[in-house]
Amino acid sequence: NPARQPEVTRPIAQRLAGLRGQLKRWVLVHGLARWIWLLLAIAVVDMGLDSFFKMDFAKRLIVWILVLAVVAGWLVWRVLRPITKQVSDDALLLQVEAKNRQLQQKAITGYQLARETDFAQRGVSPELAEAAIAAGVREAQSIDFGSVLDQVRGRQNWMMLLSGLAAVALLGVGVSQT
Repeated sequence: NPARQPEVTRPIAQRLAGLRGQLKRWVLVHGLARWIWLLLAIAVVDMGLDSFFKMDFAKRLIVWILVLAVVAGWLVWRVLRPITKQVSDDALLLQVEAKNRQLQQKAITGYQLARETDFAQRGVSPELAEAAIAAGVREAQSIDFGSVLDQVRGRQNWMMLLSGLAAVALLGVGVSQT
């Protein structure tokens, strides 16, 4: 929680907030790209069914209700639910440290130590703790937190989303012309 962090770790907290925003965008694009392609797959299956079977209005209505339930369920389960999950600062820092082994857990140690207040009562040297905090902040400032996210997969997600939107637009134009 950035509100409980002291001023010394504010640069890390701000970078974690930026990473959290990048993560939400990454998950949103990933989920929406797959959702749009699900819509397109359902449209293709629906067109195939229409060419083989002649359905009356009641059957068509039942199929559309089922399709809408699947599409809405997918959107909630695979897009909206993951976006609303709150990832802790410690979990994000652990991922940053796992991707950047040269940190050697200095950033997470400094960040967690900064939350403590009474080092002497715990038998810890305040000077040593402050040095660990300063070293963690210094080391973390030289790291790109965004490197935690898979950039190649992120670009693939964007391409899937854009191509899916283009396919939906072309399908819309094609349907309106017939």
